[in-house]
Order: sequence, then structure tokens, then C-alpha cells
Amino acid sequence: MGGGRGVEDLAARYPYSHWGSKLIAELGVEDLDGYTLDEGMLKRVLERFSSDNPDPERVEFSVDYLNPSNEVVAYLVGMGFLVYSRLPEYAKMRLGSRLFNWLSVRTGELLKTEEPRIVSELLSVDFSLPNVIWEDGKIVVGLTDFLRMSHMWESRLRLVELPIHRGKLILDGKSAPLVASQLCFSRLNQILEEKLRLSGPGGPRTRPSWVDALEAEVSKLVPRSWEELGGEGVLPRVAEEYPPCMKEIMAQMAKGLEPPHFARFAFAAFMRMIGAPKEETLKAFSTTSDYKENIASYHIAHIYGEIGSHTAYTAPSCDTLKTARLCPVEGYCNPKAKHPVTVYKINLRKDINSNRRGATQSRETLNTDTKP
Repeated sequence: MGGGRGVEDLAARYPYSHWGSKLIAELGVEDLDGYTLDEGMLKRVLERFSSDNPDPERVEFSVDYLNPSNEVVAYLVGMGFLVYSRLPEYAKMRLGSRLFNWLSVRTGELLKTEEPRIVSELLSVDFSLPNVIWEDGKIVVGLTDFLRMSHMWESRLRLVELPIHRGKLILDGKSAPLVASQLCFSRLNQILEEKLRLSGPGGPRTRPSWVDALEAEVSKLVPRSWEELGGEGVLPRVAEEYPPCMKEIMAQMAKGLEPPHFARFAFAAFMRMIGAPKEETLKAFSTTSDYKENIASYHIAHIYGEIGSHTAYTAPSCDTLKTARLCPVEGYCNPKAKHPVTVYKINLRKDINSNRRGATQSRETLNTDTKP
């Protein structure tokens, strides 16, 4: 197990993995009970929360091999903060996307120089890919197994980007890190959702003291409120004109899938901003396979500002959705807009103008046809 590297080195490189879990258990730091956040750890965690697009070369060489415990503790602190923090939901969404993006980019870079046996172990044990075979220096994965896992985690991987031969994926030193990086991001979202689910609808009743110290610094990394778009109110709901990101989330829910927590938050906040009644938003969530009306109603009411802090949340920007890997298009779907509600307003305006032009042309045709 672990090829030529020891468990501590592998835990430092991939702290969310089974190697990381083993080191965490040995150190007895699962819940960070009584932990004191020092300046070095604060700097380490802030770096991961502050970058939308981490530099691959920088993250590759950031592993602390001398003190592997620093890596697993930094992972636990970051993940724990997303569970315990009382920052607004949109702020935690952005921070979580940055953290998971940072870890997944580093995973992809580190795996480029990793032994194939370690890559295959990571894919099978931590990313739930069954029947992974290491063969002639390459990793072989059954296409059916990959599609089942990809469907379950809503992976953004496109099969056209992957080498397929006789119903199997043949992953080499270039494609395996790409696959693992994408699956890492999905897996981290899944881990967070499991932790949030265990903490209950209202979140943990108590939280460690180190969260307060970290929150004071992390809050400087996110805006207090998203840009005011103006004219927020009841807009006609024309699903065909929703931005691609919201269409994608709707499509996933309609198929009975389970979009990640961040995706659900973004959709509910988007619906609130365009004036959709709470009942309409709840109905969209009702087709997911994990739907529970009381839990969904609670979260939607919170986003609509009816309970909790009574803050009505705004949907995240396009840049934040891209960092969270919830944007299905390259670049921006509209170069003049950087927010999904703005995109929707532009699309809606085009649709209305198009209908007006069509109506005008119809009237002109009718007038011409009826002239004596």
C-alpha cells in the first residue's frame, strides 16, 4: 500500500484521503478539541481560502513533508470552518469553492509525478471507482463503473476528453491526474455535505474557540454583500431564458439527481432574486432523490430571509460559480454580464423584444393582406 512513499508523506500530499484519515486517527485530532490556531496555521489556511485560480507550480511545492501533521490539520481546520462558521451562506460557498479548487489543483499536479499504483489506490479507495486495474504502467477503469460514479457525484468530466478502448478508460500519466483532480473536487463537496447533514438543519449548537479567531481574518476575504443589481423584484419566469448554470442545476434536479449543496444554494438564491415565490422554488427541489420537504423548506426560508438572521441572500457571481465548477460553459455566456441574474435579465429583454418585433411584423402583414 502506498508504493514507495510512507503513509505520512501520502497523508501530507492528500490529506482528505484514507492515508490522511489514518494519520488523523494516529494524532487524535479528529475534532480539533482544544486546538489553538497559531500564526503559521492561520497563514496556511488563509492561502487556501484566498485564491480563485491557484498557480499549479506554487501548490505543487507547498507540501510540508517535515511536518505532515500541518497538512492534515490545515485540511481539518478549513473543512471545520465551513461547518462551524457563522458567516453568511454566500460567503461560505465562495470560500469552500476556493478551498476545494486549491486542493484539487494540487492533487492533479502531485499525481503527475506519482507512481501509478498510488494513483489507482486513490481512485479506487477515495474516489469510489471499483475494479481499478494497474496494467503495464497504466490505469484501466471500466467505463460502466466510471459512468455510474460520475453520475452519482455529478462530475464535470467529458468522455470526449478521455481515452476509451473496448469499453474501458485507459488512463496514463497525463489523463489520470486530470480525472483525479475533477473527482477530488466532487469528493470534497460530498464530504462537506455529509458533515453539514450530520450537524443538523440549524448547524452545530457549539463550535470550537479557534473558529472565532479564523473567522475574524477570513471575513476580510469575502465581500459583505454581493453587487446590487438594481430592479430586483418580480420578473417573468421563462426557464428557457435562464443562464446555462441555472438550467444545468434545474436539469439535474428534474432527473432526480442530487446537486451539491452550493449548487442548491445558488439556484434558490437566484429564484429569490427574480421574484419566484418560495413554493415555486421548493417544487423545483422536490424531484431530487434525497428530497425531504421539512429540510428543503427550512433552507429555502433561510435563503429568502424569513428565518435565522433574516438576511435575504443573493445568488453568487459568475466568477464564484466558475470557481465552484458550476458553470457549464467556457468563458462567460454573456460578455456584458458577470452575474446570473444579469444574464437572465438580458436574455429576457431579448426575448420580449423579439416577441414585440414578431407581433409588429404580424400586424404589418395582416394590414397588407386586408388592404382593398
